[in-house]
Amino acid sequence: MAIRALHHVQLAMPPGGEAEARRFYAGVLGIPEVSKPQPLAARGGCWFESGELRLHLGVKQDFRPAKKAHPALAVTDLDGLRARLQENGIALQEAEVLGEQRRGFVEDPFGNRVELIEQRGAGFAVLYRWKLKPERIDDFRDAWAAATHRIRAERGGLGSRLHQSSDGWWAAYAQWPSRETWLASQDQGAVDASLSARMQAAILESKPALELTGVHDLLEALLLEAGEVARR
Repeated sequence: MAIRALHHVQLAMPPGGEAEARRFYAGVLGIPEVSKPQPLAARGGCWFESGELRLHLGVKQDFRPAKKAHPALAVTDLDGLRARLQENGIALQEAEVLGEQRRGFVEDPFGNRVELIEQRGAGFAVLYRWKLKPERIDDFRDAWAAATHRIRAERGGLGSRLHQSSDGWWAAYAQWPSRETWLASQDQGAVDASLSARMQAAILESKPALELTGVHDLLEALLLEAGEVARR
C-alpha cells in the first residue's frame, strides 16, 4: 500500500475571509502562512504550514462551519496559548483529559472547530535549584521566560515552570521528550548569550541539576513537598 502519511488538512472558509484567517492562524496560533501555488492562488483561501503541519483553508461559496469534524493541533504550552487566545478575545473550551493529554477547543473566525492538545507525561525532565539575589529576581524571571520560550520554539522542549519555595530557594524544571533532546539544547547557541548572562548574574548559589524520568505530576509533587509554591 502506497499511503504513508497524512499530507494536509483542509478547512472551508467563506469568500473574502483571508484577512481574518491570517489574523487567527498566523497571528494568534503562530502558524506561518505560505504562498499557494500559482494554479491555485486565484481561487482564494490561505495555506498555513510549519514543519509537518499543513493546514489549508479553501473558499466555499455556500460555506457552513464545521462544528464536529475538526483538526487537532499539538501544542507545547496550552496555558500560554490560552492566555494569548484570551488577549485576542477568543475563549478556550476545556475538554476532558485523555491519559497524558490536556485538551481544549476553540472556534476559528468562521466558526470551524479546532482542537488544541498538549502532550504531558512520560519523558525526561531536569530540575534546577538556585538562590537568587533579591534585587535581580525580576530580571532572572524575565530572562528565564524568554530563554525557555525560545528553546520550546526551536528545540522542541515540552514545557517548563519556575517556582519559589518558602525556604527562599527557587526551582525550575524543564521537561523534554528524551535525554538526547535535552542534551542537544545544551549546545552552543541554544540559549542567547545575553539571556544566559542575565540569569548567571542573578544567582547567589545553585545546586546540581537533578535529572528525572517521570511524569509531570511527579515533578509537581516534588516541588510542593519542598515548600509553598508560587506558580509564575
